[in-house]
Amino acid sequence: MNTNREEDYLQGLFRQLPVEPLPVDFRMQLMQQIQEEALRVKKRNERLSWAALIIASLVILTLGVLAVIRLGIPKISIDISMEAMQTIPFYLYIAGLAGLLLFADHYFRKRYRAKHKDDMIIH
Repeated sequence: MNTNREEDYLQGLFRQLPVEPLPVDFRMQLMQQIQEEALRVKKRNERLSWAALIIASLVILTLGVLAVIRLGIPKISIDISMEAMQTIPFYLYIAGLAGLLLFADHYFRKRYRAKHKDDMIIH
């Protein structure tokens, strides 16, 4: 019974409001506000991602420094033998292939984005 009175009261208040047409640029203003909010959320998420990345990097760096301090710096000795020298061309070949694949990936992604730039826009 109490809710019926409240509903009747609200309906009476709404009937008393003057009926005004919406402004001509209502949709444009609404879409602009939505885009501004989306941009604000995107920037906030980007800042949080950067903060998480920086914190994780500092934690990993701190753990590395603590491990070196606690365990001591191991002695590093470089043993250059003929057997090690014979594997250098193989490693250079693998590094060249990896570089070629990275370049090809970059090139094909750039071409794909240029070709489908209209499809990638979020409406």
